Amino acid sequence: MNTTFVGDIKESNDNTIKENNSKKQHNIPIGTLVEIITWDNDSYNKYNGLRLFVVKHERDCDGTPLYGMSWDKEVINKDLIPYESDHHLTKLIKFANTSSIIHGFNENCLKIVK
Repeated sequence: MNTTFVGDIKESNDNTIKENNSKKQHNIPIGTLVEIITWDNDSYNKYNGLRLFVVKHERDCDGTPLYGMSWDKEVINKDLIPYESDHHLTKLIKFANTSSIIHGFNENCLKIVK
């Protein structure tokens, strides 16, 4: 059985999906107040209408720009422990520092509140 990572699929410009997505910029600045818009996924409906601040620019495994949001603007530029750490104590500290952030929302799910 062969598996193909979606990010490795070539698009019409002869670049991979990941190469093309990695060139995309985050269009919503850190600190912006946004409202989460629901899509057809019941697990995310609980966030519909929720207003939060963008506190982190992230990327999906295929390079797609994603956003981390929080009600707490204090987590912007907070010195967080890197994800690579596998020590149990540092994992607990990282969780305590980032537990107010929800991750993984793309731009189509967010509406800027003016």
